Amino acid sequence: MEKTNLLHDMLEEKMKEDFELVKKLGDAIGYGNMMAIASTLWKDSLTSNGFGDCVSGVFYGVPKAAIKKDWIKAVDNSEKIYDKWFETLK
Repeated sequence: MEKTNLLHDMLEEKMKEDFELVKKLGDAIGYGNMMAIASTLWKDSLTSNGFGDCVSGVFYGVPKAAIKKDWIKAVDNSEKIYDKWFETLK
């Protein structure tokens, strides 16, 4: 039982630290911007790890088939903007 409580306390402390880091970053650069950048990096990570071009969309790593047709163009445009910025950083 003690190990479980210790592990729980360690995980809880780590989550508090993570939330503080994310809050600090979100407050500094804006939460929407942070989410879009994180999504771009996540998509790159998924693609680099063999998931191909099936993941798309700023804010969500989802199959394009799951995005409503009338949203596809907006998602593609946003995605292209962040992808372009990301490419300049590589």
